[in-house]
Amino acid sequence: MKRIFTIFVFVFLGIFLLFQDRAYSNTEISVPLKVIERLKVTISKEELGGSSPQERLRTLKSQYIEIYKGFQIFKNDMKKVDRDQFETSFQHFKDHNWQETERLLSTLAKRISDEGLESFPLSKNLYVMLGNLVRIQGDHEGVGIYAAERSILDEEIKHKRGYDLFNEGHYNEAIDIYIELRDRKLLEHKAWQNYIRLNGEEMNDSSDVEEAKWPPRSLSYIYWMLARCYSDLNEPEKALSNFQEGLPIFDHYTSIENKDFDLFLREYAYVLREEGKIDDFNALLYKYYNK
Repeated sequence: MKRIFTIFVFVFLGIFLLFQDRAYSNTEISVPLKVIERLKVTISKEELGGSSPQERLRTLKSQYIEIYKGFQIFKNDMKKVDRDQFETSFQHFKDHNWQETERLLSTLAKRISDEGLESFPLSKNLYVMLGNLVRIQGDHEGVGIYAAERSILDEEIKHKRGYDLFNEGHYNEAIDIYIELRDRKLLEHKAWQNYIRLNGEEMNDSSDVEEAKWPPRSLSYIYWMLARCYSDLNEPEKALSNFQEGLPIFDHYTSIENKDFDLFLREYAYVLREEGKIDDFNALLYKYYNK
């Protein structure tokens, strides 16, 4: 009898928790009427483009729900001091005080990212939330700012993953990551050049115009890692091609005293010598080590 009673209690408790969980989930993902009215105001302030107001409202409601879900999911990954601030920002969010929510979340995302690479995925998720938060307020400039922060963290995460794969001998997988990073940086550089070309005369900071002439510094490291991967795969021509691409960028941003540049040059010279390109080998050494 006692066993039957115990089974009955567990079954009842399971059913109760199931319905509680469903009720809780439904409460979580529902969008309050006050919020819907605020989202309609956002729509009325912006150009709709090809989207109808109804489609835009559905998108904004979906983004609101994603923010809400984020508050439920990411708090478990946080330290106690960060979780308290996260919970406070969630309360502001539920009270529809979105500007204060943004202030607290942005300082939290910055502080977490300062802890190092291991914290980047969590901080990246917070920037996704922040992007949605400013988007539902119609702040398109803020969307761009948080997207840039997220992109920086995403790039660092991919760099770390590529470097780990290289060290583990998974060269082809590392190459895939570094090619993706290379193509992204080249695309960003081209977009920046086009922007400068169209707006250069109106820009006060001449250093921005000068900077646009050169690819970003991070590309030198990307080409270097690609060269290393191809070299270890015994594909010297591809390795040399990437060394050649990376050399002028390294040369522009740093000097031979930089230990990374020095190592880059020594590895480049080694591949040249192994491939019998003695003239190129001598020219490289003379240029950088016999000034």
